[in-house]
Amino acid sequence: MDQQGFQTILCNELGLLFDCDDRLAIDVQRVDRFDELELRPQPVDGEGNFNGTFGFDPGAGGETVVVRVFYRWPLFFNILGMDASDIAGRQRLLISTTAFRNEPFDN
Repeated sequence: MDQQGFQTILCNELGLLFDCDDRLAIDVQRVDRFDELELRPQPVDGEGNFNGTFGFDPGAGGETVVVRVFYRWPLFFNILGMDASDIAGRQRLLISTTAFRNEPFDN
């Protein structure tokens, strides 16, 4: 599966609550070992702008993979004057991360 196919499946599962077109970013990287895991830097610059280097390396059978999904949630209301945004553009960055070892499938 390529990156676009993976993103399409993910977006289909998210349903109507999320807008995948411009708000979703996926980073898939192969790592050597769980205990030596080093994630790419957080994709937010010093001014709060969302940017980063994302890759798609799902690895081969038996390899360890880390999948991070980033979603920029738009904030429309400030409740009691509290600003919950943590990135530019009045958005909140939601991040989900999972690590797993691929099944030992044939390549």
